[in-house]
Amino acid sequence: MGAGLASLTDPLALVETRPVFLGIGLIGRLLFYLAATLSIAAFGYGWWRRIAKYRRGRPSGRGAVMWQGLFSRPASGVRTRGDRYGVATIAAGSSVGRRYRATGVAHFFILWGFVLLFLGTVILTIDVDVLRNVSRWLFGHEDSFFHGPFYLGYKFVLNTFGLLAVVALAYLMFRRGVARPRQLDYARAEQPESGYSRLKLVVGDWIFVGLFMLILLTGFAIETLRIVEEGFPAFEKWSWVGYPTGRLLQAWGLGQRQAADAHVVVWWVHAVLALLFVAYIPYSKAMHIILDGVNLLAHDRSATPNLPEPAPADHAGYATIADFTWKELLDLDSCTKCGRCHEVCPARAAGAPLSPRDVILDLRQWVDTQSNGLTLFDREQRPTATGPLMAGTDGVIAGGVISDRTLWSCTTCMACVEICPVGIEHVPTIVQMRRALVDAGTMDATLQSALQNLATQGNSFGKSARMRARWTRTLDFTIADARKEKVRYLWFVGDYASFDDRLQENSRL
Repeated sequence: MGAGLASLTDPLALVETRPVFLGIGLIGRLLFYLAATLSIAAFGYGWWRRIAKYRRGRPSGRGAVMWQGLFSRPASGVRTRGDRYGVATIAAGSSVGRRYRATGVAHFFILWGFVLLFLGTVILTIDVDVLRNVSRWLFGHEDSFFHGPFYLGYKFVLNTFGLLAVVALAYLMFRRGVARPRQLDYARAEQPESGYSRLKLVVGDWIFVGLFMLILLTGFAIETLRIVEEGFPAFEKWSWVGYPTGRLLQAWGLGQRQAADAHVVVWWVHAVLALLFVAYIPYSKAMHIILDGVNLLAHDRSATPNLPEPAPADHAGYATIADFTWKELLDLDSCTKCGRCHEVCPARAAGAPLSPRDVILDLRQWVDTQSNGLTLFDREQRPTATGPLMAGTDGVIAGGVISDRTLWSCTTCMACVEICPVGIEHVPTIVQMRRALVDAGTMDATLQSALQNLATQGNSFGKSARMRARWTRTLDFTIADARKEKVRYLWFVGDYASFDDRLQENSRL
């Protein structure tokens, strides 16, 4: 079969390798493959529904940005905060570690622990289910590459990154469960009159991290018990976590027979947990494992300061799911509830009923409700179906799902966009919902008057434009007209400093 492959009928090929389904039997293997098929089907169905939801959104024009992040500028945003992110930023997890170094390091090892363990499973599947079967059917014997130096390196790498993932995950669990920094407090900035509960959000978080931790620990337990059962082959010292752990259990009285019995039980526990996790991903917080990388590639912070283009519809602002772009719908699902935007929002700090995190979570829950529900636990509970819990197509987004007080509290300072580690662009979505409020006439009377003045006179005071420069008449020098001559500095005075009698003196000074 080529270099690196050996026949499994050759005793030498069995020296540095391990059996895959040790003690499971034919019936057990069939049951495992059936469960794996069901798990993959549930995973595929969940993602099919999510992609169908994103396809309901409008085009976002981010194709060129994503191409640059993948190929033209793959390292953009790695060392310094840029307008866009490249694939190297995602691989390094640098957006997560910005301002939160320890969290970023932990996330890096969890990310690569997950990726490498997944690749390890894929490699083993290719060897056991593809190569061995194909070679047996074509040549009458089973070939494999899962032995010798390849196997030893495989075990060393997976042991290393698996243990690092366990330590990193334990740190994040401690941070969330014991240290409890204020950004991880899920208390709302705006309190619904009927009350609310976010207990299910907390439960969803712990199911995600708990499942992953159990999968890692049971994986190491399987390896340890198998090494004890096989009598500690010398080459298994490359399994530098499982081998010494096995020696420790042996010293405590664990024999080979006991290890064999325990191995089968733990193997099934690990298999069931892993398959449940795979099926659970598209219906839980775990979906960010896949979505956040895409969202970071599609992120374009430079587009946020510009007012978003109106949706091509017969109404202003956002009123239906179809009004959102696919990037904005992806933003909603990408949120990991890290609370960084909630912490830095100046409106929330001043006591306003605004939290960028809550806006994203409420919109996500409302969109999921309109899509017949996708997420199992990331759902707020209220005594009555208000706000994001409104079902049907009659719910009003601006002023209903998100209250008008919340939307008008936003200063559009972009602090939330700047700090977000997964590339969510909160401000354009808020601006679009404000447009819907303006279209419906739902605004403060003072603001309505200011907008009418802007429409008729070009300034919020409603005064003639010819009065804008009157404050300069008492100056003892002539102000240059930038429209007619070159100037070094340009000062935009603004409406208040131009028209308000109390501030005109400050303008003169």
